[in-house]
Amino acid sequence: MTIRRLIPALLLGGGLLFAQEGAEQPEAKPEEAKEEKKAAEVVSFTDAEVQGFLDTFDATYKNKDLPQEDAVATLANLKGAYAYLKSLGETRTKEQVKLQKDIVDHVKKGLNAKKRALVNLECAKVLGELGDPDGAGPLVRWLEVELDEKSPNPQSIEYGFLALAFIGPDDKQTLDLVLSYATKGKHQDNSVAANAIKACYNWRELDGKTRKDFFDKICMYLTGLHSQVKGGDPKNRATYEARYKAVEADGKEALRELGDGTTVFDEPDKARAWFNENKKQKWEKYVGPRFRAAAATAGKEKEKEGGDAKPEG
Repeated sequence: MTIRRLIPALLLGGGLLFAQEGAEQPEAKPEEAKEEKKAAEVVSFTDAEVQGFLDTFDATYKNKDLPQEDAVATLANLKGAYAYLKSLGETRTKEQVKLQKDIVDHVKKGLNAKKRALVNLECAKVLGELGDPDGAGPLVRWLEVELDEKSPNPQSIEYGFLALAFIGPDDKQTLDLVLSYATKGKHQDNSVAANAIKACYNWRELDGKTRKDFFDKICMYLTGLHSQVKGGDPKNRATYEARYKAVEADGKEALRELGDGTTVFDEPDKARAWFNENKKQKWEKYVGPRFRAAAATAGKEKEKEGGDAKPEG
């Protein structure tokens, strides 16, 4: 065990999961609804304020004489500033376009700060929340380093894979990397496969062909493990049972989401049978749960304009 396994989740939203936009939530009381609406509003910032946040982050993110919490607090300001600049759209000035890029570049630097594990972890989370494509490459490289460890920090693995999913790069190399950890038992830590599978069905957007491939590969992996549990060599049964139990919940959720979105497969064999019946059908584009509400809104707007919709980037 390394010291990085002792990182508290306190400053990272109180848990290991990102907030899922568009997920069903209990109906809020009127006063709570007002507060939620207020919190969702984009706060405006002057260019000088944004530059001040950048300068503060520069002074804190790798300074070992300062608490890591100082840099983490500044990251919250940078995230808010990014949201504001993005909301300006085509009305942004050249300076504001540069500031928006600088925010992503600063978070990327914090991702690799030495001996600042809490800063690294929060930067991974923020890159996912920003959703900027420029954050994907650094996240992949950081995640690969984390995965090289025999017992990687579980928070790093969960945040890394999920952040990558929220950015949603569509290059073959990145998609193959995620699938290799999700379906090939590439890491001896069984939780790695579970988090990689979780990333698969939380991906920002997948074309129909990739969606079908994800379903097929995940189904094949679960089917193989399940068959070993039920009828494999008794000497190895405990190993396969541990692997299957680790990925079962996320695997079944992935098959439901990537399939028709409603059918629950209680056993992998049933998912395989469903796939065989539907593999020749046209598989539609897939939009991850976090982005469906925005995609639906964009789709309605595009219908009025007579064009095709695409989730907001």
